[in-house]
Amino acid sequence: MLANRRLAPGLIPLLLIAAALACSSPIPVSPVVTSSPTPEPAATESAPSPVPAAKLDLSHRPQIWFGPLDPAPPNADRPYSGALDYFDLFEPDAPWEQAAQGIQVFKLYGGWLARVATIPELERIIADLGRRGLGVAFEGGPLTPTDQCTGVIEGFAGPNEGANAARNIRLAGGTLNYVDLEHPYDAVRFSGAPAACSYSAERAAQDVQRYVQAIRAIFPDAQFGAIETANHDVEEVATWVEAYRTAVGEDLAYFSFDLNYHRPNWTAEARAIEDYLRSRGIEFGIFYRGDEGDETDEEWVNRAEARFVEFEVVAGGRPDRVILQSWHPHPERLLPEGDPTTFTALINRYLRERTTLTLEARTAGTRLALTGAISGAQAAPLAGVNLELTLTPLEGPGLIFEYDLSGTVPEGAVEADVGYRVNTECDCSGPSEFTLYEVRYLEPPGTSNLVPNGSFANGLAGWGAWGIGSANLVTSDRGPGRALHVEARPDQDAAINSGRFAVQAGAEFSLTFVGRVAPRSLGSGYFDVVFLSASREVRRFQIPLRAATVSLGQVVADGEGRFAIEIQEAPVEPTAVRAWYAGDNRMWPAYAEMVVGEE
Repeated sequence: MLANRRLAPGLIPLLLIAAALACSSPIPVSPVVTSSPTPEPAATESAPSPVPAAKLDLSHRPQIWFGPLDPAPPNADRPYSGALDYFDLFEPDAPWEQAAQGIQVFKLYGGWLARVATIPELERIIADLGRRGLGVAFEGGPLTPTDQCTGVIEGFAGPNEGANAARNIRLAGGTLNYVDLEHPYDAVRFSGAPAACSYSAERAAQDVQRYVQAIRAIFPDAQFGAIETANHDVEEVATWVEAYRTAVGEDLAYFSFDLNYHRPNWTAEARAIEDYLRSRGIEFGIFYRGDEGDETDEEWVNRAEARFVEFEVVAGGRPDRVILQSWHPHPERLLPEGDPTTFTALINRYLRERTTLTLEARTAGTRLALTGAISGAQAAPLAGVNLELTLTPLEGPGLIFEYDLSGTVPEGAVEADVGYRVNTECDCSGPSEFTLYEVRYLEPPGTSNLVPNGSFANGLAGWGAWGIGSANLVTSDRGPGRALHVEARPDQDAAINSGRFAVQAGAEFSLTFVGRVAPRSLGSGYFDVVFLSASREVRRFQIPLRAATVSLGQVVADGEGRFAIEIQEAPVEPTAVRAWYAGDNRMWPAYAEMVVGEE
């Protein structure tokens, strides 16, 4: 997978989502191959009879794919092993019955299939997937390698490797249902590959056509889809969709969006691509995963869940395909599904019953009455559940708020600095305005603030600012002292680092930025803490720039799932009123929003 698959969370109310929660290529690269695909073996080649798949049903939507990291040996490109209990999945009594019944497709890595896995290993996998009625998919780089465009560049593995992967599935008695084309358009357009590998979309599609032919010589009915970022741009997606259709003579069966979760507006970008593909009759898929830097299985699983909740509950996404896949060090453990930190437990979190939440507002003089209802499947009311109600201003300077973050100092870190990034180091571009009053870093909690000159009592002494956006000290509007006011247009950047301070690896820390962020700043950047070793950045934690949210408290749904609350002073400026149900082990979260205070 491309390096930009290793990125971090989005922007929509993550504080609420958090309350609801208590690939670079995974095998060594192959030698350069420039020859034509190996011919299909003669019909006399011995192979076990295909495993019956009487229960196979690939019509379910969303179609859920499961792709844990295979157990290939560590190497320079992937210095960690795959899941420790990978092969345990394929035991008849493996403890993931609920999860296995909820998914439709099991996904393998093409390089592992072609060059590492043994036929007996694959026979074991194929037999169990057939018993469970699961489809089989693999991903591989379809572009033909050359002397300059080698397998080191993701996407360049070629038809030989694809044909070998398919052939090994057949030799193991399996049927190949889907092939994921691994970043062919990204590889020639956005990977930073040498100029000789920067093909046009049409040239790349011709390579892909040869790859498709090589695999369909073995499995004529295999369906092909694309894994791409397409630079998060609908026009780039359209360019690749059209080039593929022209070269291959058919539409992609699906397009799986491999998004950069660091991008502040990733949900809006994903929705735009989803809408375009649906208008073309091409199914939309999305990867839900944690980050490569996550330090535990629990952290990875919780982050993946937060992302599918954010996209489907808050942003209203409706993917046709959901790909739960890892190419990271975590999760190390796939089983048992009853352990909430395992990968199969994440599948069950996705399989929970969906919920629906409604919200209505009515003004009476200066008062605002909020009413709504929550229900589960078949509109059955959810009685007695707690709902959180909030207000967020949509215009003006924003409200003073403490933006908090806590965590564990990563291994290898010896010092850190804090600061902000606007329209830089964030794949973002937008207007931004905020006032920063104080930054506090405590380690462990309760100790003194470690940030040098954290409240700007000595002006900007110790702070290093850069960029062409403005950053000026002003008189604080929250008491004595000064504050830092930052403002930037979409074409201007602004950033700052505090003086560095010593940290202790493994220690628990808490971080607070006291600030006032204008609502228009959403998507323009973040506050951060950067942990460093003696020579490099180890890890960066971010708090997205967003307007403060005011809690209206919790209400409890009555016996019919209804709730009501009254606000004494209705907002006079445009304000988002939001209702949130956190969900539980059985039910999905739910979200509703409306704007009040508009003329």
